[in-house]
Amino acid sequence: KTYNSFYGHLAKRICEYQTQCRFTFQLSYWDSFKQLDSMKPRKAANLAKLLFDLVVKHRVLKLNVLKGVEMTSPEDLSEIGMIFLTLFFTNILEHFEDPSDVGQLFESGLLKHRRAAENADDDELGQADETEALYASFTLFLVQ
Repeated sequence: KTYNSFYGHLAKRICEYQTQCRFTFQLSYWDSFKQLDSMKPRKAANLAKLLFDLVVKHRVLKLNVLKGVEMTSPEDLSEIGMIFLTLFFTNILEHFEDPSDVGQLFESGLLKHRRAAENADDDELGQADETEALYASFTLFLVQ
């Protein structure tokens, strides 16, 4: 019952033909995050590997899909949640040979939202604040 990368490729192809499926995948991950406590470790590990494929390898989803996970402190995460995030971030760190590529992956969304916030209305400013909070959560999680 190990992860099969075929599913990442399949999700990519589905999203190429039906672009609205990107949002559907994001919503399904948000629903999965709500159920992490009751999930079996193997399922969480496979979901983490699929998310890695969708975010890093195929660029189907963005890192902001993780805003559904509360990661401000390790004490707040369940054991399964910690397994999920550890596998996801470990795969990211192992995938890139150059550490600056990892930084670009994390900063790309943040810089985009910062630029947009300079000419933004209140809704877009809220999104920029949300992105900065997510970036801070990543930093805090990785440091701990």
